[in-house]
Amino acid sequence: MKQHTSLLLCVGTLLISASAYADLKPKSHIGIAGIDFQGRVGTAYGVDDNVTFQADDEDKIESDYLTVSPELKAIGQRGEDQYLLMYKGDYNRYQDSHEDDSDSHFMMFDGYWRYGLRHGLKWNIQQGYGKEKRGLGLTEGFNKSQMEQYGFGDYGLDYSQFNTSLRYSYGAPKGRGKLDVMLQTKSFNYDDKDHIQLKDNDFYQYVLEQEWQETTGLIELFDQYSDDSRFRYSLITNRRHYQANKRKDSNEYYLLFGIKSVRSGKTTIEADIAALYKAFPENDRSESFTGANWNIALEWKPLKQDIWSLHTSQRVKDPRQEGGYILDGIYGISWQHFWWVDRFSTTISYEYETEDYRVEDNNRYDKTKTAKFAIGYDFRPSIRFEMNYQWKKFSSNEDIDVLNIGEFDQYSIIRRLGYDQSYVELQLKVQI
Repeated sequence: MKQHTSLLLCVGTLLISASAYADLKPKSHIGIAGIDFQGRVGTAYGVDDNVTFQADDEDKIESDYLTVSPELKAIGQRGEDQYLLMYKGDYNRYQDSHEDDSDSHFMMFDGYWRYGLRHGLKWNIQQGYGKEKRGLGLTEGFNKSQMEQYGFGDYGLDYSQFNTSLRYSYGAPKGRGKLDVMLQTKSFNYDDKDHIQLKDNDFYQYVLEQEWQETTGLIELFDQYSDDSRFRYSLITNRRHYQANKRKDSNEYYLLFGIKSVRSGKTTIEADIAALYKAFPENDRSESFTGANWNIALEWKPLKQDIWSLHTSQRVKDPRQEGGYILDGIYGISWQHFWWVDRFSTTISYEYETEDYRVEDNNRYDKTKTAKFAIGYDFRPSIRFEMNYQWKKFSSNEDIDVLNIGEFDQYSIIRRLGYDQSYVELQLKVQI
């Protein structure tokens, strides 16, 4: 297996790149009441050399895997009213690590109604189900014996996410100005936790403390300054509540300015920059954050066959334990080139992420480097072949991280930080 994987990785490094997920041309199937049905399916076969993200070579699991990803859409329109119903699934199977098999499901409904020239209403509802990968999230830095000790020896932990929003818009669809008001609610929960409770009740309580509900209010003004430039001004507030640990509750307040502009037909700039204040009202030990969040992307097409992309972002994340926050920064670049014919392309990308723990008595600073290389060929507008390779390295200024659990944090779990992981895969996408 080792020789087999090394050969594949070598071929992947020379021939491919981490994926240019080009969109296939949709195929419409008009059904009852004029509803447009569309479907696509993706299949991938690959090799992952570190399935559970282990720091030590002797603990690494290397396995072939197979992924099937179906997607179905139903699109309806009546006058200016529009409707979308969608399902997407991902089914992953590992040849040498059945404990890491997973199924994920995502369902969404999007409804958009127009009332006269100036009034619009949009309702979006999403429900997702997935499985957290062993070695990430709750089990970050766990070795095999710790996985078994805390209930992850046979499988990972399922989770569910729910998101719904109602948005009212005032303004003509093609007018210069538009005012939006939105209310949104989200939730995140772990499912089927009984096997965790049977293994260790203190860790089960820690799992409960990661579940949250969030409400968001937004007032937003769009200014379509010209055909090529649009400005956005937003006032946003988020209130996140942790039912099992109120000391992790947080309030966020944003003043945001956004711009999207196309310059000379070759350069597209899209940026959101926000002044943020984040506070933890139930925890005197947690310092508040006052500073900037941003999300900036630039796309440059110097030639017809070349696309360069740059992106950077900064955001504030809640830590898994109470107290403080994590400042997360991302910087990335990619280059896509079309060879000979527009149907054959390669993409190379690199991303660098830092996580700075602004937590009391914790000076942890993490770095993640990700390099991708992909080759893609559109056999037909509805059929695409890809060969993808990805390499990722996670490191930290701390060799270990201590996780304290229990009612009075009386139990400590030692976690090993750092891993390197890579995979290579062949992929086929078909628009049905």
